[in-house]
Amino acid sequence: MRFIPISVLVLAVTVASGCSPAPAPVQDSTPTPETTSIVSEPVATSTDTESPAHAHTAPHGGTLVMLGDHVANVELVLNPTIGALTAFILDGEAENAVPLSAPGLPVVITLEGQEPQTLTLAPAENVLTGETKESTSQFTAQFDALKGATAFKGSIPELTIYGVTMKNIAFEFP
Repeated sequence: MRFIPISVLVLAVTVASGCSPAPAPVQDSTPTPETTSIVSEPVATSTDTESPAHAHTAPHGGTLVMLGDHVANVELVLNPTIGALTAFILDGEAENAVPLSAPGLPVVITLEGQEPQTLTLAPAENVLTGETKESTSQFTAQFDALKGATAFKGSIPELTIYGVTMKNIAFEFP
């Protein structure tokens, strides 16, 4: 019969007792229709107001608009040469596309010195991602008034994502 030296046993017990317990599992906090209610009034703000320790990067180089408390993000990208505005629907960390089944995305644009104008961004198909017009994270429209624009204010009157409806989502571009 073979004996284990007592010093090896003491060392093993000491090491084992010094380990902390495993952390509790992280619970998925993605809202679902069963766990959320309808949110109304302004609930979105630009990530410019976030602390520098928790900032997100716009993957397409646009302006991020946070929806709710990190429910999701809308990234707005402007091509001022042709007056095209594109909205990308992203997750709460602005890392992954979130396809929606929506016929369009209405956006109210207010250029300096002008009255607010509503334009509807159409769903865009993307063969690279496999997104179709029926289920896409990208919405776009060409609007002559945006030709040469560098800044504007706007709002998204209503957007439903993850079963949460948000209204009057105000933003400033850039």
